[in-house]
Amino acid sequence: STQADPFTMDAQRALLDQLMGKERNASFEEREKMQRHFWDDDVCKHFLVGIRPHELFKNTKSEIPEVYEKVYDLRAKDEWEALPQEQKDKYPYQWDTLDLLRRLIDDCDRKIVKLKERIAMEQKAKNEPKKLTEEEAKKVGRNSGGNREFKQEGRGARGARRRRTSSGTFNPC
Repeated sequence: STQADPFTMDAQRALLDQLMGKERNASFEEREKMQRHFWDDDVCKHFLVGIRPHELFKNTKSEIPEVYEKVYDLRAKDEWEALPQEQKDKYPYQWDTLDLLRRLIDDCDRKIVKLKERIAMEQKAKNEPKKLTEEEAKKVGRNSGGNREFKQEGRGARGARRRRTSSGTFNPC
């Protein structure tokens, strides 16, 4: 994911805006006039219903890459929570959050299926004997002759500990 350098002035300003609100430098009286309400466009509606979707997968492979500029306003959340359920039902926030969570779950499920398929293919490839190319087979043939000579030289020292099988090959006891 592409993220801005966290040490730039703009990135620090954006972080302060998110934590303290854009009106952080205003006087108390000015802030009271600028108080947000849960229906304001810059308030995160998912936060109102109890979740911060852009925080769920932060610093994971499933992180939501888009920049999220909505504000997590506690006063707006308190205002939302004070509403009776029949008033909340008039707003689509809960359904929008449910739809978002379903999409996130579907994305995770697709990733899991792909990873399981990749692991299965890797296991299958790992368990199948590798087929040699002609060139590799020639090299093995050339090297096996040298290995036979080496094995026969070594038999003298270990011959006493070996026995012949019915197929005529030598196996250790």
